[in-house]
Amino acid sequence: MGDLPADRATESPPFIHTGVDFAGPLFIRPDVSGRDARANEAYVCMFTCMTTRAVHLELLREQTTDSFLQGLRRFISCRGRTRVIQSDNFRSFKLGDTFIQCLFRDSKWEKLQRKFNEERI
Repeated sequence: MGDLPADRATESPPFIHTGVDFAGPLFIRPDVSGRDARANEAYVCMFTCMTTRAVHLELLREQTTDSFLQGLRRFISCRGRTRVIQSDNFRSFKLGDTFIQCLFRDSKWEKLQRKFNEERI
């Protein structure tokens, strides 16, 4: 068997090296009785610590880039900032990366970029 990647073999706090993936759809019924109580679709965004294998789940209403970025924001506010986030090439993750890259290319965001650098995000 091959050696583990350095991200998974070095000691670090939880969620410094994180994997992310989607699961679903899940069908959720509202807490309403009657004939109009139709199930709504929801998705789970799974954040997995690559060192400890701990799991953080975020329930999302849809599988879009905006929804993913909101889930990522909640994850970071709860678990702290990460150094590395790895995912498959799912389109929401690709568009999220494109959005973040465009955000930092614009000169009016230099102040925000400096703040992120200070916080090491």
